[in-house]
Amino acid sequence: MSVNPEIHVNEVLPTEQAKIHEGSKDAAHPVGGPGQTSGSLNVGTIKRARPTFRRRRKRGRMFDWPKKNLFEATCLADEARGSMKYLVHRLVYISKIRGVNVDRTAIGNHYDQLVKKLAADYPGSEPITGLMLIYLKHIVHVVETSSDIILKLVHDLQAMEMDEESYVAKSKILQLLVFFNRQHINTRLYQQWQFRTLDIVEHGIEAYDTNESFENLVVEILTQLLKLGVFLYKQPKLNLKNAMDSLHDKVPELLPQQSVVHFLLEENDSSMVTPKEFIDINEKPFDTSLESDMVWPIPTRLFPYN
Repeated sequence: MSVNPEIHVNEVLPTEQAKIHEGSKDAAHPVGGPGQTSGSLNVGTIKRARPTFRRRRKRGRMFDWPKKNLFEATCLADEARGSMKYLVHRLVYISKIRGVNVDRTAIGNHYDQLVKKLAADYPGSEPITGLMLIYLKHIVHVVETSSDIILKLVHDLQAMEMDEESYVAKSKILQLLVFFNRQHINTRLYQQWQFRTLDIVEHGIEAYDTNESFENLVVEILTQLLKLGVFLYKQPKLNLKNAMDSLHDKVPELLPQQSVVHFLLEENDSSMVTPKEFIDINEKPFDTSLESDMVWPIPTRLFPYN
């Protein structure tokens, strides 16, 4: 405990007030006659000290866990200053519609509401843009946004797969493309999120077979979607709606084939991941246990090799 010896002017104890009173009397009636002063000390200006206490700074507890590393602390500081920059990711996945007589417009409205809800829940994140093509039995969806929003979308996709009354029965993620979004360079192909229903009848979807590898088929679909995005990006704003409503008539070669989409959904390959696998990759820890860690006693080298 530290005491501050600062003296306050207006704080005088009662005993000091008595001395002040006596000093004033002696000054009025001096003992030695005129010209002589009293021998008592005039303490009218005595100031009494009051002890003050300094507050100790609160220190962080040594056993707070988990500790933040330098990268996490830097991200928190950048977010507090408003200088946090997000990476924009492009996600492409295909899905199979559950059932036959399904209102495809309701599927688009469901995702439209989900996109608006995520934009309201995460106002500081990147906006959601993209295009959803709803065929008679399949869905091709392109999304451009930040990684946290993409993870929420994949969570919703997995929940729909588990629900037998939902719209989606099965999904496969084809690609996750990362690029940096600079303010002075517009790198998005889609300026807003939209969906369109396509009434394209294609026969022999289930009987489709090919000698092409899965990688080539995935690259073909991704190339078509990228070219489609470039085509829509170049359209004037006044003609964008008309171009979206007539995709099958204007650019049929840029629309993925339903037979290829069905073929990829029915096959398993490392070039595609399911929603559950995607969530596990992003949420499960990277720590792995080696077989040597399971052996007891710990193996040792009897002789040095070097």
